[in-house]
Amino acid sequence: MTEANMTCPVSKSSVDVASAINSGDTSEYKGKVFYFCCSGCKTKFDEAPEQYLVDLPEDKPSHSGCCGGGGGGCC
Repeated sequence: MTEANMTCPVSKSSVDVASAINSGDTSEYKGKVFYFCCSGCKTKFDEAPEQYLVDLPEDKPSHSGCCGGGGGGCC
């Protein structure tokens, strides 16, 4: 995975890092910066970060989330 694309820890969808930074959809947790596909995912993560760190893909993003992936819908 390139630094330009990361995985949203909530929806597990691909996130463009530059877009997330520009829209403020980032959070820092335990010294690591996380990038989100939308503000709804950022809010959910900020409320309970540990529940979203389980099974986070390390090597490639999943496109099954919300906001562009057509998944369960987070926002």
